[in-house]
Amino acid sequence: MSHRPDSLAKESMSNQPTGVAMLKCDLHDYIEIVCLYRYPLCLTLASGEQVYATALDTRYNSARQECLVLTHAGTEQWVVLEDITLLEVTVPNPHVQQVRFK
Repeated sequence: MSHRPDSLAKESMSNQPTGVAMLKCDLHDYIEIVCLYRYPLCLTLASGEQVYATALDTRYNSARQECLVLTHAGTEQWVVLEDITLLEVTVPNPHVQQVRFK
Protein backbone atom coordinates (compact mmCIF):
# COMPACT_ATOMS: atom_id res chain seq x y z
CA MET A 1 0.00 0.00 0.00
CA SER A 2 1.44 3.41 -0.92
CA HIS A 3 0.98 6.54 1.11
CA ARG A 4 1.35 10.08 -0.08
CA PRO A 5 3.65 12.32 1.91
CA ASP A 6 1.77 14.98 3.89
CA SER A 7 3.34 17.72 1.79
CA LEU A 8 1.83 16.24 -1.40
CA ALA A 9 -1.57 15.80 0.21
CA LYS A 10 -1.54 19.43 1.38
CA GLU A 11 -0.41 20.62 -2.05
CA SER A 12 -3.26 18.77 -3.78
CA MET A 13 -5.80 20.13 -1.34
CA SER A 14 -4.54 23.70 -1.77
CA ASN A 15 -5.43 23.59 -5.48
CA GLN A 16 -9.11 23.27 -4.59
CA PRO A 17 -11.08 26.47 -4.02
CA THR A 18 -12.23 26.93 -0.45
CA GLY A 19 -15.61 28.16 0.66
CA VAL A 20 -17.22 27.20 -2.65
CA ALA A 21 -20.41 25.16 -2.95
CA MET A 22 -19.68 21.92 -4.75
CA LEU A 23 -21.88 20.39 -7.42
CA LYS A 24 -23.25 16.93 -6.62
CA CYS A 25 -20.94 14.23 -7.92
CA ASP A 26 -23.51 12.64 -10.26
CA LEU A 27 -24.27 16.03 -11.84
CA HIS A 28 -20.59 16.73 -12.24
CA ASP A 29 -20.25 13.41 -14.08
CA TYR A 30 -22.70 14.67 -16.70
CA ILE A 31 -20.68 17.86 -17.10
CA GLU A 32 -17.55 15.77 -17.67
CA ILE A 33 -19.34 13.65 -20.31
CA VAL A 34 -20.61 16.64 -22.30
CA CYS A 35 -17.12 18.15 -22.25
CA LEU A 36 -15.40 14.89 -23.20
CA TYR A 37 -17.61 14.44 -26.26
CA ARG A 38 -17.88 18.18 -27.01
CA TYR A 39 -21.65 17.95 -27.20
CA PRO A 40 -23.72 20.89 -28.40
CA LEU A 41 -26.00 22.00 -25.58
CA CYS A 42 -28.97 24.09 -24.67
CA LEU A 43 -28.54 25.31 -21.11
CA THR A 44 -31.40 26.88 -19.20
CA LEU A 45 -30.13 29.19 -16.48
CA ALA A 46 -31.80 30.20 -13.22
CA SER A 47 -32.57 33.58 -14.81
CA GLY A 48 -34.60 31.82 -17.53
CA GLU A 49 -32.01 32.63 -20.19
CA GLN A 50 -31.16 29.84 -22.62
CA VAL A 51 -27.60 29.42 -23.87
CA TYR A 52 -26.83 27.39 -27.01
CA ALA A 53 -23.19 26.36 -27.32
CA THR A 54 -20.72 23.46 -27.37
CA ALA A 55 -19.22 22.18 -24.10
CA LEU A 56 -15.42 22.33 -23.86
CA ASP A 57 -14.15 22.16 -20.28
CA THR A 58 -14.63 23.33 -16.71
CA ARG A 59 -12.59 26.05 -15.00
CA TYR A 60 -12.78 28.37 -12.02
CA ASN A 61 -13.43 32.05 -12.62
CA SER A 62 -11.84 34.92 -10.67
CA ALA A 63 -14.62 34.63 -8.05
CA ARG A 64 -13.56 30.97 -7.60
CA GLN A 65 -16.86 29.65 -8.99
CA GLU A 66 -16.72 26.50 -11.08
CA CYS A 67 -17.78 27.27 -14.65
CA LEU A 68 -18.64 25.33 -17.77
CA VAL A 69 -16.54 26.64 -20.65
CA LEU A 70 -18.52 26.77 -23.88
CA THR A 71 -17.90 27.86 -27.44
CA HIS A 72 -20.34 29.30 -29.96
CA ALA A 73 -19.42 30.81 -33.34
CA GLY A 74 -15.77 30.95 -32.32
CA THR A 75 -16.46 32.80 -29.06
CA GLU A 76 -15.71 31.31 -25.66
CA GLN A 77 -18.29 31.76 -22.90
CA TRP A 78 -18.15 30.74 -19.26
CA VAL A 79 -21.32 29.76 -17.38
CA VAL A 80 -21.27 29.29 -13.61
CA LEU A 81 -22.35 25.70 -12.90
CA GLU A 82 -24.56 26.78 -9.99
CA ASP A 83 -26.58 28.97 -12.42
CA ILE A 84 -27.60 26.00 -14.61
CA THR A 85 -31.08 24.61 -13.99
CA LEU A 86 -31.38 22.38 -17.05
CA LEU A 87 -28.82 20.90 -19.44
CA GLU A 88 -30.02 19.45 -22.74
CA VAL A 89 -27.79 17.81 -25.34
CA THR A 90 -29.07 18.80 -28.77
CA VAL A 91 -27.79 15.77 -30.71
CA PRO A 92 -28.72 12.09 -30.31
CA ASN A 93 -26.15 10.20 -28.23
CA PRO A 94 -25.97 7.13 -25.97
CA HIS A 95 -24.87 9.04 -22.85
CA VAL A 96 -27.20 11.85 -21.84
CA GLN A 97 -30.10 13.81 -23.27
CA GLN A 98 -31.34 15.99 -20.43
CA VAL A 99 -30.28 16.67 -16.85
CA ARG A 100 -32.19 18.83 -14.36
CA PHE A 101 -29.84 20.54 -11.91
CA LYS A 102 -32.46 22.29 -9.74
